[in-house]
Amino acid sequence: MPKVSDLMAKKVLTIDAEETVEEAAIIMGEKHIGSIIVTQKGKTAGIFTERDLMTKVLAKGLDMSKTKVSVVMSAPLVVVDPEVDVREAAKMMVEMDIKRLPVVKEGKLIGVFTSRDLIKSLAYVWVRDVMKGPVVKTPYETSVEKASKIMGERRVGSLIVTKDDEDIGIFAERDLLTRVLAAKIDPRKAKIGDFMSAPLITISPDVSVIEASRLMERRGVQRLFVQEDGEIIGIITAADMAQAIAEYPLLF
Repeated sequence: MPKVSDLMAKKVLTIDAEETVEEAAIIMGEKHIGSIIVTQKGKTAGIFTERDLMTKVLAKGLDMSKTKVSVVMSAPLVVVDPEVDVREAAKMMVEMDIKRLPVVKEGKLIGVFTSRDLIKSLAYVWVRDVMKGPVVKTPYETSVEKASKIMGERRVGSLIVTKDDEDIGIFAERDLLTRVLAAKIDPRKAKIGDFMSAPLITISPDVSVIEASRLMERRGVQRLFVQEDGEIIGIITAADMAQAIAEYPLLF
């Protein structure tokens, strides 16, 4: 699991508490950033964000050129230690309803961790961590009716189709709907091998969830089979992706 220090922005812009909101807004606009750390007598005192600008200044009709940052900044600062893992940082953001966490080590500001940095954290979540297994296999000659019952009993959305002990394709719920039922073919007489999708699209367990999602998008599929040393060891689906993302709250 990556730490906050692995993903945080290390260049931190600051502004003195006695400066005006107008000056803070200009800096934020020029640097394309959503917040700026406020300092007072050389020490961190708070943070001024886009939300502060909208809700505390503009919404109340305050004059930006006359309002000091210290009056409308958010304080005290909610900070995070650089050694905290990103999941804990994400929980802090959700619980505190904030998008940014100044990173402090031994009392010194060393960076800022934002909600956008959480996106990067998915690059550290591996297919192996979220895949399901083992997969369910059935022979090429199996009837569609029997295959459908197996899928229902095992609560799976697809079966690997085998022939001569080789994995040659996949029979999924969509194949049942679009290739069999929609075509008014009798599932009792149809073999799954005649309606399967092939070839199997596989992925290594040691690539990131982000890479897996990109492969799904490129190939237009909802599931990938996880292959290691020539053997299918699991499956990862679009639903598994959603679960992985849900465990890393992304705050925009």
